[in-house]
Amino acid sequence: MKFKKTFLYFFSLLFIFVFISTFVISNSAGATAQSMGPNEIATQAFRAYKKVSPNIEVPTVIDVPLNFEQFSTPLFAVFDETTFTYEPNLYRERVFTFSKPYSVKAAGSLGNGGAIIDNNYQTFIEFPVSELGNDEATIQMDFNESQVSSSLQISLDQNVALPTHIEVKALVGSTLRTVVSKTRLLETRVVFPKTTSSSWSVTFWYSQPLRITEMQINDDSFKRTTDRGLRFLAQPNHTYQIYFDPDRHVNIPTEEPGNLIENAGVLSLEGSARIANSSYSQSNMDGDMVPDILDNCVNISNPGQEDIDQNGRGDACDDFDKDGLVNSSDNCPEFPNRTQLDTDGDKIGDICDDFENRVTERLPWLPWVGIVMAGIVILGLFILAFKYKPEDNSPETHN
Repeated sequence: MKFKKTFLYFFSLLFIFVFISTFVISNSAGATAQSMGPNEIATQAFRAYKKVSPNIEVPTVIDVPLNFEQFSTPLFAVFDETTFTYEPNLYRERVFTFSKPYSVKAAGSLGNGGAIIDNNYQTFIEFPVSELGNDEATIQMDFNESQVSSSLQISLDQNVALPTHIEVKALVGSTLRTVVSKTRLLETRVVFPKTTSSSWSVTFWYSQPLRITEMQINDDSFKRTTDRGLRFLAQPNHTYQIYFDPDRHVNIPTEEPGNLIENAGVLSLEGSARIANSSYSQSNMDGDMVPDILDNCVNISNPGQEDIDQNGRGDACDDFDKDGLVNSSDNCPEFPNRTQLDTDGDKIGDICDDFENRVTERLPWLPWVGIVMAGIVILGLFILAFKYKPEDNSPETHN
């Protein structure tokens, strides 16, 4: 009975402890999510936003002009501050100028070179990476007419690092002139002295998979007028935040959209001035505090960015011994061992394990000592059994 009471007392205490712990953890997680805000979680990719407060009586399509805003990727998120949801939106752009057609050639790329001039950030060309790294890719852009340019804009696919180096050449007259000598690439915009040319050649050096969604040689030879805006269906007494200027592509969850193309009944409404997004966080896929575009190993955490062989690819995702396993996953990165055999389970492959964790391997004579000791014990038991004479406890017979 005493044991039963003790067991019930212990079980009750355990139940109370688990219940309280679960409650505390749940509230902590909720508090963290609440402090961050539901909109911040999905909009960390955006650098800025504008506030919009429509004064309407019925649901109305709002058109917010964006003519004076700077952004390289036309991706937006419309957050309803009243319902904490995201609204479908439509970006519109009309450029009033003569667009000079040009062709793109990207030898060795996967996909059509035209993908980088179609204004579609979902399409791209990809350049494969070799085992040795430090690969080279050249994109040739030819215009119908000469243009004056002083900058180049590059857009990359999500979670893709910048090429390590870039070189830009232009055909000036009959001379192929270098306008940007091979230099380290640290951002997506490259500036160079004003150059007039109809043929441009851009060479990249890279050590990780390279995906380019858009690339543009900016034309300084003429001014162009652009009419840009963002449309969404607004509800009465609701306020909104329009997030823009992202550094990567993100998927924003929205419901079914209405007809945002039709111009009838559309209300043009200026938003607030540009507001810096305090929740903006540069893309960092592996969580090592190094932004993806500058990370020499995008998919594997390597805060130190170690690159002992200076091939532009971090040691963590390199493969020194060429056995098909990157160093961070290889239990013996300097000697080929595709089987990853690790007999003693110390996470060091047998082929490069100098210290044997198993006692029997470090002390090969130990099993023989055990065998000898066991033999002695068995022999002793045998001798005792042989000498043992059982006592006769049967009753004595008297005559």
